[in-house]
Amino acid sequence: MRSIPSIVGLLILLAVSAACVSKPLPDDPDPQEEQTQTTPEEPTPQEEPAKDERKCLTFTSEGSSTVSLINTEMNPPIMYYSTDATTWSEWDFTGIQFDSEHPVYICGDNPDGLNNGTDRGFRFVVDGDKFAVSGDIMSLISYKEDVTTIPSICCFRGLFSGCSGMTQAPDLTATTLTDLCYSEMFNWCSNLTKAPALPATTLANRCYASMFSSCSSLTDAPSLPAIELAEVCYQSMFYNCKSLAKAPDLPATSLSTLCYNYMFFGCANLKEAPALPATTLAPHCYENMFDHCSSLTKAPELPATRLAGNCYDNMFSGCSSLTVAPELPATELAGGCYNAMFYQCKSLTQAPELPATKLSSNCYRDMFHGCSSLTVAPELPATELASSCYTSMFSSCGNLKEAPALPATVLTYGCYKYMFSGCIGLTAAPELPAKTLVDQCYADMFYYCRNLSYVKCLATTISGERCLSEWLNNVPSSGVFVKAAGMNDWPRGDSGIPEGWTISEEL
Repeated sequence: MRSIPSIVGLLILLAVSAACVSKPLPDDPDPQEEQTQTTPEEPTPQEEPAKDERKCLTFTSEGSSTVSLINTEMNPPIMYYSTDATTWSEWDFTGIQFDSEHPVYICGDNPDGLNNGTDRGFRFVVDGDKFAVSGDIMSLISYKEDVTTIPSICCFRGLFSGCSGMTQAPDLTATTLTDLCYSEMFNWCSNLTKAPALPATTLANRCYASMFSSCSSLTDAPSLPAIELAEVCYQSMFYNCKSLAKAPDLPATSLSTLCYNYMFFGCANLKEAPALPATTLAPHCYENMFDHCSSLTKAPELPATRLAGNCYDNMFSGCSSLTVAPELPATELAGGCYNAMFYQCKSLTQAPELPATKLSSNCYRDMFHGCSSLTVAPELPATELASSCYTSMFSSCGNLKEAPALPATVLTYGCYKYMFSGCIGLTAAPELPAKTLVDQCYADMFYYCRNLSYVKCLATTISGERCLSEWLNNVPSSGVFVKAAGMNDWPRGDSGIPEGWTISEEL
């Protein structure tokens, strides 16, 4: 018979052994847990957002066409295409055929933009029949989500440039623009008749520059609601849009440098200009704005009283049907402010008043040059002149019968140079009271005034370089010249007193 201690000892030994066997090592997995623990599921791959063909660019042809992409970027954009809006492939930019029943859909994934350079990085090329493009241009930036901010400069610059067969442009939904973002985007799209909406109210430098240049069939311009402009923002926007008959409203009251420069140049069908309420101008802001708008008959009001350098330079140049000029109330001028403003406006019969008494360099240069119907010149009350201020102001105004008085007694370089050249209707020159002539001040002043027969010039010092150069060239062979008493230094000839003219002295 076993003793109790032995049995108890055996039980203790078994318990200890069992404990040692069942307790896992610190670094070992629990055998029981190993048997019951399930293997973690692999994460489900997130599905790529569906490409919405309603937002993607959709190319549809009236017949049969092929679209490809010219790319000059070091890092080409990522684009996808589909011919059924279901199966998508990454595009290598080679030609894709499409027609009226089988459009091609194109979108992209380019959150940093399409072009970060300063030149056109790529553009669509479409060969074949006329075609339309619908959808949102921002789907080239992201097909995954709605985007209204253009992410890079030059982003869409020149994108459809030269697509002469395009009849419809895509939606341009961005409200935050970048420099040059739409520059030259549709230029030479000669079959485009309607421009897309442009909702942005704050612009960027050159954002719309040359955007629709030479779109010769464009009849419907977009609204331009922006009141905060940027430099060169609308430059040449509708250049040579010869079918455009109505201009959009331009509500901005504070302008930027070159903002409207060449905006409607060559819009030969434009009969009425938009209101221009701006009172704060900038250098070159209206320069060549309506140049060669040959159907324009009336100019808009120009309320600014303080001008900027070259602000109205060539503004209505070549507007051959313009009969009414705007009032020009400004008394504070700037260099070149009215330069060639009405150049070759051959139907203009009356000039606006010019109240300024202190001039700036080139301020009235060529202002009415070639206005062959102008019969009455404005009064010129200025007594403080500037270099070349009146140069060629009335040159070739063949119907001008009477010259305005010129009261200034202190002259400046080239101030009256060519001022009345070619004014074949003038018979008498205005009195010239200045005593001292300076370099080129009267040079060519009455050149080819072939009916001019009376001049009164009271100068006593005529030593300025070329001060009288050819000033009475091609005038009649006989006339009357009145000089200051005792002034005997006058030369004879085209650069002095014409041969054959009678000389008398002021009484």
